[in-house]
Amino acid sequence: MKPQRPPFAIRIDVVSIEGFALNAAESRRLHAALEAELTRLANAAAASARWNDGATPSVRAPAVAFAKPLQPERLGAAIGRSVWTAIGGEA
Repeated sequence: MKPQRPPFAIRIDVVSIEGFALNAAESRRLHAALEAELTRLANAAAASARWNDGATPSVRAPAVAFAKPLQPERLGAAIGRSVWTAIGGEA
């Protein structure tokens, strides 16, 4: 039986978004999409067993372009891929 890897723990204290304002509902939708995308990418990496264990105190993720009208779910997923790339994953 293949040993199971412990679950990923990804903690993001601050996401800085410049250039537009989100209302409370949009902010929650963006956060949920960001979390879902990071979870999806982390699970895929864990399944392939190519991810190295370790912690990263902070990262500077590549900028994410967005189009208007703003779609929080699409933007959250794009931010998730950007953060994943910054911590060394492949999106």
